[in-house]
Amino acid sequence: MAFELGKMHRPITLLAFLVAGSWGFAQVSPLPQVMDAAVTKAVTPRFAVVDGYLVAHLPEENVTVIAQAPVAGPVGVDQGWATWTQRADMLWRGQMEDSQGRSYNIRILPGYVAPWRYGTQGWSDAASNLGEYGQARTWRKLGRDSRSCFKWGWEDSLWEFGIEGSGKAWSRNFEMAKRRVQRKTFGWPLAYPWATVSASFETLIRVPLGAAGAVVGTAAGAVVVPAFQVASPSIKAVYHAGIDGVLLPVSGWAWQTMAAPPAALLASAPTPSRADGVWMKVVEPRRETAAPVAAELPRLSDASMDILARYALEAAHHDAREAEAHRLEQDELKAVRTRHAEARRQLQESRSEALLAWSREPDNQKALLALLQEGGDAASIRAQREALAQRLTAMNLSEAQAMEILRVLVRHPLRERAPSRPAVSTLSDKTDPVRGALETVDRVTGTRIVP
Repeated sequence: MAFELGKMHRPITLLAFLVAGSWGFAQVSPLPQVMDAAVTKAVTPRFAVVDGYLVAHLPEENVTVIAQAPVAGPVGVDQGWATWTQRADMLWRGQMEDSQGRSYNIRILPGYVAPWRYGTQGWSDAASNLGEYGQARTWRKLGRDSRSCFKWGWEDSLWEFGIEGSGKAWSRNFEMAKRRVQRKTFGWPLAYPWATVSASFETLIRVPLGAAGAVVGTAAGAVVVPAFQVASPSIKAVYHAGIDGVLLPVSGWAWQTMAAPPAALLASAPTPSRADGVWMKVVEPRRETAAPVAAELPRLSDASMDILARYALEAAHHDAREAEAHRLEQDELKAVRTRHAEARRQLQESRSEALLAWSREPDNQKALLALLQEGGDAASIRAQREALAQRLTAMNLSEAQAMEILRVLVRHPLRERAPSRPAVSTLSDKTDPVRGALETVDRVTGTRIVP
């Protein structure tokens, strides 16, 4: 039988329908399969359950509402408190299962099974770590790292940085002194003494640092790296056994023993609406995929095997011809690139020689000297682009040809642009033996001591 509500206004009628629907199907009684005529003719709303559906008829609105069908199973089985089976699963595994077979993972309750599993995995990882002592790659890595340390200490530090670097410092300083003497620059009589002092000071920095690097590399390659590589598997085994194998399982079991009983006592039945995704999550079922079964292929007859072998031989012959054609194509492309590069080089040389010969003519030479005094750089050519284009078009050239010539001239001007103003001298633009020594230290070590 359906129950009746008193006369209500329309908003209150809809509110009453929502409240009654939220109570669930346990609060109403089922009606027959088909609602009788009294239900549709009543002047007050009626609610009923028909074939597992919640049906409401609002006569004043002339509306009949059918609620969503409930899930399979007894009505109200996932409402209210959790069953004793669900509580037992919570205590043992930290999970629950509803009447539809959905699993719920209670993240704040680890259970007793999960800590045991990752504890077992921790001990398995520890055993694998100790097994590294019997693997060849462990000792190959030790030798490789030790050789890298020796190479860094003796080859990179002592030889390249210390000895070769010192030799390059002497060559660089004396080459600069030689150029100063040849050009008779200001202070050229002091060029070689200055170069000697500068190179000697850089040598005093490089050689001791290189020797120290050799000592450090030797100690690392002979002691530090072998000791670390030998102890590394044991350190990893202690970590996995102590943390993953003991600490985490024991702490998980202790927390489960303390927190699970009161949680199970007050646990509600699990439903998807109660799984907030943080403390409780709906576990997606794992899809089991069957391993593919290899189909048995029929055995080929001797005649078929002979045909297959002849086909493979013919295909290999044509593949070899295709590979040879590809190789010849690559050789031809390489030869064409070489010819074009040589032709381009010859054109550039002939251009330079022709322009040089043109500039050596007396009239042209005087004009070029005057031009270089006034401009001739890219900026001045761009500034006079229109006037130059008019002069070129007056020489029976099209406007496009004139603009292309000017574009090339801007890219290759007669001279680079002179600085617009002289360099400004600052307080740091000075040097002396001490400042020069500190600048050498900066250059060698990569630090910044001199402001």
